Formats: sequence, structure tokens, C-alpha cells
Amino acid sequence: MVGSEGITVGRGEGPCRAVTSRVARLNTVIDAAAGASWDSADRQLRPACEQWRRAAGYEAIWFRVPDQETQADWHAIALHADQGGRRCAEALTARDNAALLTALRVLITAGNCTTSVNTRIDTLLRADGRKGTVRPPVQGATCDRSG
Repeated sequence: MVGSEGITVGRGEGPCRAVTSRVARLNTVIDAAAGASWDSADRQLRPACEQWRRAAGYEAIWFRVPDQETQADWHAIALHADQGGRRCAEALTARDNAALLTALRVLITAGNCTTSVNTRIDTLLRADGRKGTVRPPVQGATCDRSG
């Protein structure tokens, strides 16, 4: 079965890779939107915010991660992605700079949780003698689970 973005359901690395790709894209889009007109920033940021909000559904649709700590981080990704993506779209519509910055911070928190999950999965794969994840692990990666 294939998810809406062509990711094979049931393969743990697929959704993790999809979410980690959003981290890099968000950073690129934020950099590109800095100092731009509101309309230009909206055109650049809104698609990234909408992608993050859709990523919140990955938790229910795709895989379970290998331990309770990592599962809690995976759940935090969904919470932050939904909250940040929704708030981002609302802030862009309202042209509310302060709300937009808050929403982007929430999405960055989702990204940090993604890094934490990826690092743990990579560590488990390598410990089992398998190839690690596509993204290299990041030492000291942490996830803020508060929502």
C-alpha cells in the first residue's frame, strides 16, 4: 500500500525520510523568505507549512518506532507538525508576524524531534548490522515533547 506521497506504508524509513526532508526544506524556505515582502514570504512559506501539517498524519498511518522513548518523540513530531502547520497558515492569512514566528518555532521543534527519531532509528539499525538511515545521525539530538 502506498501513502499519498508515494511512500510505502509499513516501511519505517519511508515516513521518517519524508519528515526529515521537510526539516531541510523548512530551513531553506525560512532563509529565502527572510526580508521578503509579505506576499513573497506567503508564497514561499505556506506550502512548507501545509506539508508539515499533513506530516502530522504519518503517526497514525505509518509505522511504530522501536521503543517507548522514540515513540514518544514520533508522537511529538505529529503534535508539533499539526500545531505549527495550522498556526503558520493562520498567521500568514492574518499577516501576523509575531504569530508566524511562533508557528515557525513550533515547526522547528518538530524538526528537532525528527532528528531525534532519525538518530535513534539509525543507531538501532547499525547495532543490528544493517545500513543506517539516509540522514546521518546527530549526536545530542533532543525532542521537546511538551505541546
